[in-house]
Amino acid sequence: IGLKKSKFPIINSLTYLAMVKNLKPDFRCHASDIVLHVTADGRIENCRVARTHLGDVSDGILNVWRSSKDLRKRASEECGGCLFFGYVESSLLYEFKPEVLKHYEWV
Repeated sequence: IGLKKSKFPIINSLTYLAMVKNLKPDFRCHASDIVLHVTADGRIENCRVARTHLGDVSDGILNVWRSSKDLRKRASEECGGCLFFGYVESSLLYEFKPEVLKHYEWV
């Protein structure tokens, strides 16, 4: 946090860095609203932690996105919170947290 405040090129927001420092996720996960992961074998999942199988690329990504809406919503609601920066920062931006926009180092 000190290095970030001293203008070192640290991509993460101060909000995220404080969560990591305290090991306390303090956000609502929206990864399932904005991210899909495609594994090497073609499985489509919503989260690198939960690894919920939503479908396969052979089903069509748009079809999987549309058909998995309820499953993805439930996954978000049941998420206990992790500190994977991609999920945290994206979720905070999704909720339009001004401090994250201000402190995020765009590369």
